[in-house]
Order: sequence, then structure tokens, then C-alpha cells
Amino acid sequence: MMFGSKVRYCVTYKTNQSSFDVYRRKYEHDFRANVMAHNLDGSRGLQIESMNAFVVSMVDIIKFYEVDNFTEIKECLIKIPLFPSVTREPNEIISMVISSNEEMLAVISGKNLIMNEQFPNQLFVFKRSRAINPGDQD
Repeated sequence: MMFGSKVRYCVTYKTNQSSFDVYRRKYEHDFRANVMAHNLDGSRGLQIESMNAFVVSMVDIIKFYEVDNFTEIKECLIKIPLFPSVTREPNEIISMVISSNEEMLAVISGKNLIMNEQFPNQLFVFKRSRAINPGDQD
């Protein structure tokens, strides 16, 4: 049994048999479903396991989403004040890192230049604050 490079075709044969059979896949499903209509080209993402969430950067906004159902957590939104751009390339979030204890979030903003070069110009560090009421979420 031999499979094609994209696993769409299969060729079967037996030794001492004069012919072979070719099978083609009838249906193809890659299990990808569009859950959001936003263009996330150039976005950065991080997982926060202690919140059961992940964060996604969108130019100058950081949004939080639940891991289980990909819904946006409306209470958690970080707006990053970027410098105004005087050149062709716009300022945007170019990197995000979370601390090992998931208490601090560092965000670097700057410009994405040609040839995968980056020009950082701002650093923001956010400290996570816990909910005051025991019944509230983080």
C-alpha cells in the first residue's frame, strides 16, 4: 500500500499480480472551523493556564479568550497606548511574554520592518490582580 504525498491517493498492489488498484479519498475534512471573523495576521498569542484562557494581540489591543469555548472574556481587555507613527510602518504589539508564575505580562510595542527586522520602542509590564470577592473569577 502506497500513499501519495498529500494522502489523497492510495495505490494497492500484490506481488506476482499484473495490475494494481488506485483509491481516491472521497471526502476531506481538516477539522478547522472559523470561530472568529477578525483578521489575526501578525498577531501574537499566549496561554494563561491558571486562568484557563489565552490572550491575543490585535495591533494595540490585547483580548482574553476562554480555552474551552473560544469566547471572548469581555471584562479583560488591555488597551496599549502606542506612539504615533511618522514613517510608513505602523507601531504595533511585536512581542508578549508571561512570567513563569503567570502574575506578570510584558508587552513590547514597536515596528515590524522588512526582512523580519523589528524596531522596539516601548515596554509595558502588567501585574495580574486577583478578584476581591471569593466568588469572582480572576
